[in-house]
Amino acid sequence: MKLSNREQEIREYIYNHTEKQVKKNNLADIGQDAQTISNELFLDRANVSRMLNKLCRENLISKILGRPSLFFSKEVINNHYPNFYCSDVFPTKDNFLQSINEEIEEAISSIDPFKTVIGYNTFESLYMPIQRMKAAIAYPNNPLPCIIFGDRGTGKQSLIMRLFEYGMAKNIFRNTSDFVEFNCQDIDINDIVNDWFKNKKCNNKMIVFYNFENLNSTSQFYLGRLLSNLSMYKNYNCSIVLATSSSRFAEKFKYRHLVPLIIRIPTFEQRTIKERMCLVLDILQKEADNINRTIQITKNVLNCFIMSIYKENIFELKREIKIAIATALLNHNKSPLEITFDDLSDELLIHIANVNNHIDELSNIYSLLNKNYFAITPHVNSPYRKMIFSQLLYVSKDQIALVDSNEALKNEITTIYELCSLSIKKALNTPLTTLTASSTRDYYYLLNETLSNESFTKNDQLYSGLLTHISEVIESLKKLSYQYYKVNNLKLNPAIMTTLDTVENLLNTTYNVELPEQEKYFLSEYISLANCIAENHEIPLLLIFSNPSTTKNYSLFIDSLKTPVKHYSIDIGLYNFVKKKNELIQLLNKMESTVGILVLTDERLSDEIMNCINEHCTRAVYVENTSIHTIPQILKKLEDKSTLIEDFKDFNNSILDESIDMNNLDILDLIRNEILIKSLSFLNPDKVMHLAKESFDGIINDLDIIYDDILMVKYIVHMAFVVERIIRNQPASYKKVNEFVRNNGDVLKILEKNVEDIENQFGIKIPLSELVYLCQIFIGAMENNRAN
Repeated sequence: MKLSNREQEIREYIYNHTEKQVKKNNLADIGQDAQTISNELFLDRANVSRMLNKLCRENLISKILGRPSLFFSKEVINNHYPNFYCSDVFPTKDNFLQSINEEIEEAISSIDPFKTVIGYNTFESLYMPIQRMKAAIAYPNNPLPCIIFGDRGTGKQSLIMRLFEYGMAKNIFRNTSDFVEFNCQDIDINDIVNDWFKNKKCNNKMIVFYNFENLNSTSQFYLGRLLSNLSMYKNYNCSIVLATSSSRFAEKFKYRHLVPLIIRIPTFEQRTIKERMCLVLDILQKEADNINRTIQITKNVLNCFIMSIYKENIFELKREIKIAIATALLNHNKSPLEITFDDLSDELLIHIANVNNHIDELSNIYSLLNKNYFAITPHVNSPYRKMIFSQLLYVSKDQIALVDSNEALKNEITTIYELCSLSIKKALNTPLTTLTASSTRDYYYLLNETLSNESFTKNDQLYSGLLTHISEVIESLKKLSYQYYKVNNLKLNPAIMTTLDTVENLLNTTYNVELPEQEKYFLSEYISLANCIAENHEIPLLLIFSNPSTTKNYSLFIDSLKTPVKHYSIDIGLYNFVKKKNELIQLLNKMESTVGILVLTDERLSDEIMNCINEHCTRAVYVENTSIHTIPQILKKLEDKSTLIEDFKDFNNSILDESIDMNNLDILDLIRNEILIKSLSFLNPDKVMHLAKESFDGIINDLDIIYDDILMVKYIVHMAFVVERIIRNQPASYKKVNEFVRNNGDVLKILEKNVEDIENQFGIKIPLSELVYLCQIFIGAMENNRAN
């Protein structure tokens, strides 16, 4: 269909804008909305919108749905990314970016074969070795010879093949026949020199000598002379790679001075935790493909593979995974095939080491993934493996963060607080290079003097998050594309009013705009929240249950979990408000939380109690139907310093981690699934749980204590942590052990007798200090029995 002059004008405008963004490699800003096009071309907005939709129907432009919808040139995208299928409509910009970025990554991978190597990224273990390998092969006129060494099974041969592929991509080598390899166990180096080098058959080829430590002294002499000639004469144009599994030989090679680059490949143990996790998941994926079965593995079992030391590195890791799968098929051939602790070999388990050094890194990765088990489906690329490999990146040597997450934001933002919470979360999960990046530089220099006294400016990620938001707002105001939104609960923080007024005046006068009213409230809320995070303000818990004794039991249960989270309780019941009002107000004043409080209860509180709480604290969120199931997960979220009170707003209706039918689980299932699996690092939760349960039954029988769910949970959980602490050689200490023994010797003897089986099964001896803490769990219950 022929286009009108106006339609052609709009098409050309969109074409030029898209071309400009693609050439700047700025796909994040691709697309223009109808209002902006209307303003730029001085056309009526309604007519522009109608013509844009017509161009879409004619397959000339593509549309990204949203508020506002964005339009870009399909022709430009097809020209620059010929293998990318450009749809007529994309549901979100994130969807478009994710789709096209996958195409870009695939194109980059075809140019750089190292891109898909585990350990390739900055701060990872293969980053420097790969950079050195690239430098050797790309050296002008004649590639530099190099020695590549590493223990058996570290992946030397695979990396050398990638190096050759990289050389082909760079046109250093022409075809696969240019790769020549020799095993030095069965060659005469002099024959090779005469055949390949004197006749210059070596030119434009990669010559690899594997196991060159096996060369006799004469052959080493000829090899040294060859290396000397290569360094002296420019008429040779080939790449020489010497590979060995002997670190000692590589370092003491007689002619090492003739090899400019000595490259060490790290062992499995020297790899980062992220790399080890990817390697294990990759091997599991290949095995799932081979047996055509879905394999399921918990994070605790995965940790055993990750934290074990392998003498033959990846070779041995592959063997151990095959053994575990074979054992699982023999022992419990069910679908999906679950690998349990019982399927792991003794060899693997006894070589688990250095858990303490990496426990925080493991916890951070699992926290970012929000996953406690992995399901590896045959012939399907796991999204978790992809996220770990491409989206969990090291932002420093020992800090890992989630980047480029395409998880959609909430569709409706009803309060400024929610908007700020989402912005802060995004800022904290975004690696930062500099505060003076091109997009925020001017705003930093304009506002830094005013904002520098605020605590959050000491955290570069929080500071960058605010500057990024301000820059986006100003740019949209200048383009007349700012989206005004309806908000509720508008409050300004009086403590920062002067700062807010100064920021508003600076922005209005410098950029000749009028900052919308809601943005001032956003700045107030963001600065207040960010200051609290920077100052490590904690969210405290307030426990109010229907029965005062239930409140006390849950308070003791939280104590037994050894959490740093502050918690308070009051035996007010649900409706006994009049008598306890003053006590509740005093408790709320004592809590003094600037970030709000989290109220845990088992039923909905009365309106009087809730009104009192809301009146005397900054913000309160209520979690009803609290149980043993939910408390460990609540504590885990609270221990993350970036958690905000708003994160618990929909906690009652959310499905945590996996869908769980509470009616089909008994208390032991809850302990295993919701506490031990998520808390233990390497201990078999089933084994320790059942041994602790038998021990508990013996103790309450000998002490004549009435059975209680909370008491059992406290003991089993505490005992599991005791065993893991002792294995890691980190037992807890107790200051007044002798005094305790004098007063409670009988109880102590009963515990010593009932923990013997646990000690024998795990090959440990529980020290007196740990036994004292275990005794204290039962002493309170004995006192309650006597009182009743």
